[in-house]
Amino acid sequence: MLQPVILVQLNLKSGFAGYLSFHVELFERTMKTNIYSITGWVIAICATLATDYQLSAANLAGKWEASASFNETESRDSVFTIRKKDGKLTASMINEDGEKRDMDRAKVDGETLVIEFDFERDGAKGIIGAKADLQKDGSLVGKWYVRSEDGTEQMTNDWKAVRSLSAHFAGKWEVVAETEENDIQHDLIIKKSGSSFTAVASSDAGDTTYSSVKVSKNEVNMQLPFGGGTVKVSAKLKQARKLVGEWKYYDDFNEEVAKGTWTAQKAKVAKSTP
Repeated sequence: MLQPVILVQLNLKSGFAGYLSFHVELFERTMKTNIYSITGWVIAICATLATDYQLSAANLAGKWEASASFNETESRDSVFTIRKKDGKLTASMINEDGEKRDMDRAKVDGETLVIEFDFERDGAKGIIGAKADLQKDGSLVGKWYVRSEDGTEQMTNDWKAVRSLSAHFAGKWEVVAETEENDIQHDLIIKKSGSSFTAVASSDAGDTTYSSVKVSKNEVNMQLPFGGGTVKVSAKLKQARKLVGEWKYYDDFNEEVAKGTWTAQKAKVAKSTP
């Protein structure tokens, strides 16, 4: 009787969390009998949360940018989206080629988020997925894996995901910049045009436009002209609606003369009444 064993040959031109190209080989202990080629949609994410965080659909819902390592130099990226609708979780992903796939299952099981895709071809079945811890910085870090139908792990490597800031950035943010004397509060107004963003710092004293706004994955870097020098802000999306980082002030000789903590909370949009 054949003992199915799944062996995976990664096609590095394909994107993990999108397509993986692999071969399923059936062995009868010492003799290889057949080879099948499969290209399938694959992703399964099991995110086990750290004790400082309470698992809920609310703190995981949104877009995430994932990176799966194949070896020390090769990795592939994808974007997946978690939603909550009618009390249930749904998930979908887009690979590097822009191809979309809805996941078969998405649920919270105790302290674990499970999103799975099963494959079957010519009688061979299995699961490809990942298991990751929710870190204090808001990222998911862990391992992706390939399992055979009986649950045996055949292959694994590093996997990481961070929230996609570009999906949440546009709108109004309430900023608090800490200084040695007091906290400075103002509104940050973000507008999106194509793939780029513009930013305006707005307060009772007036409006000032940021001269540079650069967004990458879960991080933003901005520059604001101020008092003959430049304020540089660097922050990361730690929660779905919260940015945490640092501001630094450089004088007209481009020397750092002050710095402090910088946080921004996304303002809630008031619902209109009929």
